[in-house]
Amino acid sequence: MFLTSRPLHQPLLLLLFTAAILLSSSSAFTIRPLSSSMSSGPLCAVQAGYDRSTERADSFILPTLQKAFGPELTSYEIMGDKIIQPNAMGMRLRLPESDNDSDSNKTWPAEVFLKQVLATDYIGARKDWSDLRRTLLYARTELRFYRDVLPIMNSKGFHAAPKCYYASYDFEGWIDEKEHATTPADETVDMNKLPNPLEKGGWLILECISPETHVQDSPLEMERAKQCLRAAAELHASAWEDKELLSKASDELSRAAFNLQMRNPKELAGIEGAWSHFCTNFENDIKEAGLWTDKILDMGKRMKAVAEYVSKECTPSPNDKYATVIHGDYKAMNVMMGI
Repeated sequence: MFLTSRPLHQPLLLLLFTAAILLSSSSAFTIRPLSSSMSSGPLCAVQAGYDRSTERADSFILPTLQKAFGPELTSYEIMGDKIIQPNAMGMRLRLPESDNDSDSNKTWPAEVFLKQVLATDYIGARKDWSDLRRTLLYARTELRFYRDVLPIMNSKGFHAAPKCYYASYDFEGWIDEKEHATTPADETVDMNKLPNPLEKGGWLILECISPETHVQDSPLEMERAKQCLRAAAELHASAWEDKELLSKASDELSRAAFNLQMRNPKELAGIEGAWSHFCTNFENDIKEAGLWTDKILDMGKRMKAVAEYVSKECTPSPNDKYATVIHGDYKAMNVMMGI
């Protein structure tokens, strides 16, 4: 459905939290094949502390749909279970039959996929303002990408992305609209005093990709892997050394997850201890693999020593040669393969 201008064999990249000039994010939200077998509860232990009030979350659905398609749309049906991940909640929605008269504006697709990021979902789990802010900036980057950057890339030949019907966010009073994602977080911010928390969030409505025409699979067969590489090349080519587009992306979006300006400083400060803890927990496995060596055990120290250099070298400016847009979390489960 909704694929009339796109060859069915072409893979769809799920460009979620995508940015530009090696700008992207971690923790990308994956749209998975939607079925009634998906759990409606937390999908991983880390989500146990998240405040996901179903009633409050659902209260945003109809107003968001009406902003996208008009007040004439007065109902919807949630198909299957909601998809809950650490940085977002998503759901497949069936919409009532619309007026398909070509002279009418009262039209909408039969199904859509709604993703929403509500700030209050994460206040309990993100005790540090730097971490909460980063989650919200990821959402802002994704929404700005679909709203402002993807249309330009579409005009330049990139079509392997879901159609976007609506992208909006409200972080006013929390994050200044001109505040760049790489600006260090203000550690003096008291999250309990941020204004109007119940109103803050981001909302994205995408075309709903039918499991009848597309599928997700891992590992990929060779031919499908080649298709994915061609789709990535199309993505890269659409922004390749385009200074105007990359400048816009650089101003509006975020940096890659490997850029240290996007990370909580505590992560790098604690990397040696974290690696040591990892090695201790998997000591038997590491020894069995013949990797229990000083070089491996010192990896945390070595990563910390080169982190600044790697971050800088992997983050070009819009004017640099070979600068372009990357996906940032390109893997099999972030691609919908045509059947």
